[in-house]
Amino acid sequence: MKLGRWSLPLPLLVASLSAASMVLLVLYLVGRPLATDDLWFHLKMGEAFATEGLWPDADPMLHTAVAEAPIQHEWLFQVFVYEVWQSLGFYGLRAVHVPIVAGIFWLIFAVVRRESRSSAVACFGVALFVVLAWYRLFQFRPDLASIPAAYGLYLLLLEREEPPSWKAVGGASLLLLAWSNAHSLFGVGILLLVAALLGFALKALLLAWVKAAAGEGPESVKAVEEARARNATYAQRLAAALVCGVVITLLNPRGVAQHLTFFSSSSESAIWLISDEWRNFRPLAFASTHPSVSLLARISMDALIAAFSLVALWGVSSFLRRRSLATLARIDPPLLALGAASLAAAFISVRFFWMGIFPLLFALRALRVASLARPALWSATTWVLSVSSLCLLLAFPGAGGYTGRGLRTPWTLSEYMAVAIDKRRYYADGVEFLANTDVAGKLFNVYHVGAFAGFLLAPRIRTFVDGRTEHYPPEVLDDLDVILQQMGRLPGETYLDVLDRRDVNIFFGVGIPAGEGRVTQKHYSVTLLERASPDRWILVSRSIRHAIYLRAGERSQANLARVARYYEEQGVPFSKERGLDVGEVLRERPDWAKANGMLPASYEAMLAEAESEDPRVRYAALNDLGILYALLGLYEDQIAADRRAAALREDAAPPRRRLVFAHLRLDRVRAGLQAAEELVRLNPEDRDSREVLEMARQYAQLRAAERSGKDPGRLAESRLNRFALFRFSELRRFFQRF
Repeated sequence: MKLGRWSLPLPLLVASLSAASMVLLVLYLVGRPLATDDLWFHLKMGEAFATEGLWPDADPMLHTAVAEAPIQHEWLFQVFVYEVWQSLGFYGLRAVHVPIVAGIFWLIFAVVRRESRSSAVACFGVALFVVLAWYRLFQFRPDLASIPAAYGLYLLLLEREEPPSWKAVGGASLLLLAWSNAHSLFGVGILLLVAALLGFALKALLLAWVKAAAGEGPESVKAVEEARARNATYAQRLAAALVCGVVITLLNPRGVAQHLTFFSSSSESAIWLISDEWRNFRPLAFASTHPSVSLLARISMDALIAAFSLVALWGVSSFLRRRSLATLARIDPPLLALGAASLAAAFISVRFFWMGIFPLLFALRALRVASLARPALWSATTWVLSVSSLCLLLAFPGAGGYTGRGLRTPWTLSEYMAVAIDKRRYYADGVEFLANTDVAGKLFNVYHVGAFAGFLLAPRIRTFVDGRTEHYPPEVLDDLDVILQQMGRLPGETYLDVLDRRDVNIFFGVGIPAGEGRVTQKHYSVTLLERASPDRWILVSRSIRHAIYLRAGERSQANLARVARYYEEQGVPFSKERGLDVGEVLRERPDWAKANGMLPASYEAMLAEAESEDPRVRYAALNDLGILYALLGLYEDQIAADRRAAALREDAAPPRRRLVFAHLRLDRVRAGLQAAEELVRLNPEDRDSREVLEMARQYAQLRAAERSGKDPGRLAESRLNRFALFRFSELRRFFQRF
């Protein structure tokens, strides 16, 4: 196809446009406002290592940390991001992230291009890599060091047919040294070298077989002997690189413990409980989804496994039929071993999908060698892969998970450029309240908020958990889970007792009770202490998305005094004995409530619209007020608004569903059951309504058991707290008011 003076083959045009489009989509996501959960503890630990040295006295962030924390297994990466932040700020981190990822894409293109000697095929390799690895790339994590290091190691030592030079061996050693200090997964590089060495050992055996089958001609025997000598030299250089790599990587703050990190973490920490990274890959489990691997990635990996296996079987069968150097080249045992090792890593954990380029390289080399005798084979391969690039592009936004998981927040272009951090993800209004009031102590927090809270608040406030699972024992995540379920973990224990046992004195509840299924998201914790006695916990901060409580009692007087002083300076009513009265704040300081996440900017307009003569306008306003009051825990006000809304529309399910929730939150069991039965009568076939009625009946039964003393736990409240009050679609219009 001709483009002006330029002429491009059609396969190259299709593949390049497809790959470039996918790369641009990912780079847009890479440059978004910062939203990598782990980045915040990397920044905090980078600060500790840069200012205190590599052996700080204690972990600066967690109050649940093991004695040996902090663990310096990623210190070099952490110091790097900290220095970037110190020099360039948060926008600088965003700006640096983009060229790093762009460089990784260029590296993948170069690796595949050098192997295939085709730009169209290299573009397909990039498109495939996007599908398999984009979830790792848009996060600012040490994987950004491990991925290019692994492929850089391949280019230095394994990409050429001739043995690597000693200079390349030295370069590989230095690469492994830097990698071992930047990310504990540097062991992947060591294992790849081991796999390649095993491949060279297998090749030596097969070459001996080829020699035995060689003809009487001196040239044939000579060629085999040269291949054996070259193979032996290659293996020796690779063995030297492996030995040097193992030795030089001992130069890290942890010594040999760094080499054993994967095994110690998997046996002693909660790393396997983190489903978005360490879940194993099941090739036929298409319905099994979690954030780190999409349906398209699963299908692509299945196709890659199938192609790798078929090409390997084809090469082996060709070699068995005719044992020669030409047929042995179709197998290429070192690259075969490298591809098999990469697929084994993917089976162990989906986080290693990015290694899928190695089995692709094996298949491409075998096909390229075979095409020397059949040129049409390579032409067909190029066409198939170019069309596959286009198919990957078309499927990537939906089946690839890009729009569903990548673009969770629909940034406008102006917001994309103006906002440095995705503060909504981290409930920054609550974190900033804790920072502004100078309270101190031990915080309870959900998993994904821990690093951000620790970054801003530590060491004055230490957090419960963050993404560093190797820094605390598995029992900590067990305690987190039972607290969120409002249960105890030890015999006779309640979730309040778990908080006591962990000596938590600040409770940070977050989330919105929304979902499309029967129960809401697991991390919803705003209402967990709503019914706790004020003698134990006092509400000190509230918005529609968070609730912060301080422990009551003599030990908390200093913190309560700090909060009281903060509110006094703000002119906001607050009592050290009763805590924060949200309704009183809305009445006396609606302006402050708007500025601090309690009220939308259009609150007065909502109140006026609720009295409109137009019933449609009145219903919409009352419905929004019902949502607002439910999210703020003002259940009496919610009931009043939702009753008026329900009276305006006989078929309106949302306000009637909220009435069930409000009555049960106020422990008015009979009224809640009646509201649920009324909801079902609107549409007896509606599944959601029937589930609300079932939930109300379960609550009534559990509450009766609690009152009779048969069940001293708080299972009724737990069941209610996991109720998906809102559908996501119902909240879109409401949040536009904020």
